[in-house]
This record gives sequence, structure tokens and C-alpha cells, in this order.
Amino acid sequence: MSDQFSPEWFNAMFGEALRQGGEALEKVGQATGTYVQHKLRENSFARKVLPPQTVTERECQRSLTQDSLEYVDDIEPDSVAMRINWRGEPDKTYIMGHRYAIQFSTISSDRFQKSEDELRAYRMPLTKVIEQNIVRDIQEQEDVAFLAHIKASLFQATRYRYNQLVAQGVLSTTKNFGTALEMYNFLFTQNKIFNPAVWAPIAAGSLNRVRGFHSNILFSDQTQFNRVVLAEVVKVCAARQMKARVFLMHEYDFTDTVAWSLNEAGLEITSEIVRDGYKYTTIGGYTFVTTIRDNPALVQPGQIYCFPSPQFLGRFLILDNTKFFIDRRGRFISMEAWETIGAGIGNVLGVACILLKGAELTLPVVTQNPADVEVARGTLRLINDNTLAAIPAII
Repeated sequence: MSDQFSPEWFNAMFGEALRQGGEALEKVGQATGTYVQHKLRENSFARKVLPPQTVTERECQRSLTQDSLEYVDDIEPDSVAMRINWRGEPDKTYIMGHRYAIQFSTISSDRFQKSEDELRAYRMPLTKVIEQNIVRDIQEQEDVAFLAHIKASLFQATRYRYNQLVAQGVLSTTKNFGTALEMYNFLFTQNKIFNPAVWAPIAAGSLNRVRGFHSNILFSDQTQFNRVVLAEVVKVCAARQMKARVFLMHEYDFTDTVAWSLNEAGLEITSEIVRDGYKYTTIGGYTFVTTIRDNPALVQPGQIYCFPSPQFLGRFLILDNTKFFIDRRGRFISMEAWETIGAGIGNVLGVACILLKGAELTLPVVTQNPADVEVARGTLRLINDNTLAAIPAII
């Protein structure tokens, strides 16, 4: 971070602006906007998986469906795309063809208010106050929306791959998942013929979890994050003619690396782990992104997500960089920030997730009959546990 954002400099500038008001407050807003942009780049995991690109109005066109701009991007042959809607539920249908539109939305923080006396009483840097009240609001909205669409992509990609295998005769059944049980049976037992009337615990020793060749959602028999887990999930991208490059996981699982032995590490990093802890974000061409936030809508322990390189995954576009507003009315100071962004997953087939033993994942799903007629729409809770007495229903 630039020296101009040292706590002493910022606190002094803020105090002076409170006394002068008017143009001085505008200058504080401009300087703080740059600070917010910096913190967003550092903190949002969505921006680490898909590094943002700035676009101009000239590169966009008016949307036919809403009062906003959109960016038209190409879809690679044999790819399935998905636009990211920052304000609502993910689309649960494929986008195929030659192009798809990335729509822009404005994300804003809540407006928070402090009295002049409260701000003067702070002994901590005021940048921390702003980060706690504004930066985390915006970045959490970004990450929640991004991960919701990643989960929808996982279902779409698995259904798409399943239908491919049916068409190729690899699976002797009809296409689409008509019920939740059919999807569960496929992921757990790789059955070719389903019996929707019965669900019983799988006998010990008979578990045959689906692998990366068949599905973008995998169940691991490992209870901790290790190289066996990595080896399983990278095969999803390889089977889709891509290379895995980015992993997203909770810090809880990433800390398993401190106990890796030489055999488990396999990348000549054991001495660094033992001496300094695991301090790198990139190893052997793979980038590891972690989050420590405790939010059920974000990454949970036991969930390991895998992505190809950004150029094979999609785009994160910034139309308007983060702007900061500050206003004073009487003794109260109001502040908020906003940004205009758009994103799209240009190829959902490269998105993968592996669940450690005991972990779970809730997906937005659409069940269909073999004629592609929708049967049900809702969410499905997947649990990596072969001792369940009954399958969790679509809710």
C-alpha cells in the first residue's frame, strides 16, 4: 500500500476535512476510494480466481433486457458459458453458441454513520474503520454471488458431462437427472441403471465414487487436504481438455500443509513448511487461494474448488472503479462506497469441486426428464457420507 495511506497521514487528513468540510471532504472521498480499491484487490477471493479487467463504455453495448450496459464475449467451441448475476439467483440453464453477454451491476455498501466525537475518539487508523464497515461489505457481496454461480456451474457441468457419456454409450441410461436420487446414485456408485424407489446405505467396501472423467463434483475418501486430493481433482480439467491452475479452499484445510511429509508434499517444499510455515501462494504452477471467513454462503471447510487459468474460465470486468462518498450533516458523518462490475464464466466445464470425507455442499439444481422438460427446481444438499439412511430431498 502506498505511503500516502499511512495511518498518521490519513487520520490527520480526515480530521482536517472534518473541520473544513466541503471540498476537503471530497478530497478525502477521492483518496479513500483508492484505498478501498486496493483493499478489495487484496481481500476478495473472487478477484484472485478471476483477476479483474477494466473496460470502457465504448467496449460495451446497451442491454436489450434491462437499463444497463453489457459486454459481449466469445464462447469457445464445445464450451458452456454462464453470466454472473450479482443481484439474484444463478441461471440454471446452459448458454451455448458463439457469444454470450456479460451484464453490469452496481454493488454498493450500506451507508454507515459515525458522529464526529466517535471518530475523534478512535486511536486505531480510520482506514480500519472504513475497511470494517465498507470494504468487507462489498467484497462479501462479490464473493457470495461468485460462489453461488460456481455452485450452479458445478451442477451444470456435471449434468452436461453425464449427458455426453450417455450419448457416447459409456452410461446405459437416459440423459438428465430426473430426480435427486439419480444424481446421488451417479456420484456415489456410478450405477448405470437407477432405482428411484429405493435408497439404502451403501455396504462397507462397495463404495465406488465417481471420478474426474465422469463428474465435476467429486467425493474424496480423504479426511484431510493432501496431494491425493489434489491429484483427484486436477483430473477433472484434464478430462475436459484444460489444465487446472487455481485452488480455492478454507484456511482450515490449508493448514493441513504444515504437517505434510516429504512424500506428501512432493514439490521440494517440506523444509520451507517446517521452518517458516507455508508462505507461498503458488507451487509447481498451481495457485492456492484461501479464505478464513465464517460465512455459510462462502467456502466451508472440506470444500476444495479447482479452476483452470483465468483465460479459460471467464472474465471479471470493471466498468466503474470503486468510488467512495462522504458527507457531513451536523455532527454526523455518513460514508458509503459502490462499484459497477460484471462477470461471466466462459466455460463452466472447467470448474470442479472435491469434498473431503464428511463435508457437504448445497447446489442449485434443475431436474429434467429425458425430453429436457423441467421436473423440479430447487437446491440439493450433497453429503460425502456413504452411511446415510436416506437421501436428502430437493428443497
